Amino acid sequence: FILKTFQMIKGCDPNFCCWNDNGDMFIVKDHAKLTEFHISKFFNHSNFSSFVRQLNFYGFQKIFSKDAFDQTALASKKKSAAYTGFYHKDFHRDHPETLKFIRRVTAMKGSAATCEKENREKEIKLDEFEQQISKMKNRIFLMENKLNSKIDSVHFDFEPKIKKVCMLNDAKINRIVSHYDEKINEISVFYDKKISKLASQFHMRIAHTMMQIQDVQGDIGENSPPPVVSLSTWADAPLSQELESESERAHSYSKNN
Repeated sequence: FILKTFQMIKGCDPNFCCWNDNGDMFIVKDHAKLTEFHISKFFNHSNFSSFVRQLNFYGFQKIFSKDAFDQTALASKKKSAAYTGFYHKDFHRDHPETLKFIRRVTAMKGSAATCEKENREKEIKLDEFEQQISKMKNRIFLMENKLNSKIDSVHFDFEPKIKKVCMLNDAKINRIVSHYDEKINEISVFYDKKISKLASQFHMRIAHTMMQIQDVQGDIGENSPPPVVSLSTWADAPLSQELESESERAHSYSKNN
């Protein structure tokens, strides 16, 4: 692990990871790019957290202070807050011969083999857990896409049906309105004819009555007062009855239609 790490940093893109000016510390600038283009090639995983845990097992110290990063290593002071340095007294750019002195740190209790086995099991479990989370995220993403597609499909299927129902209702309303318009026109025409007929009869009765008055005046002389003729004598009898009869028939016609 130590030798692979040394070789990786030596050939790494300096925008992702590099040595400081003294060569006694390497600085990670871009975790994602380092993992994608370098860690995945040197190790059997693409997990930066697992790489850092391995460094911790071998006694590396994390350095977050900006003062520890020299100007050669820092591309930008604004970005340096995301940088992480790793230091070990025997891990040096110019002294690869000291790499053999770096040993894996083990717990005080138990054998070194047992501790290493437990650490490996923990790493495997962590990797499996992260893989499960990634699978769950992908599954949720697929389910969301499927649900959105289903909603779009239902909307596409029901929209023409809703429009069709609206069109049918509009057509039905138009037919009802047209029917009542026709009935109103028929009633209007019916009443117009009846009123015209009754008005004509009324005028004829008046003209006939006036002629009778003139004949009576001629018979009794010009100096005699004209006889009093009550309009009720002719209006109250046949014409009034006819008016009432016509009114009843018109009312019956409008009610039936």
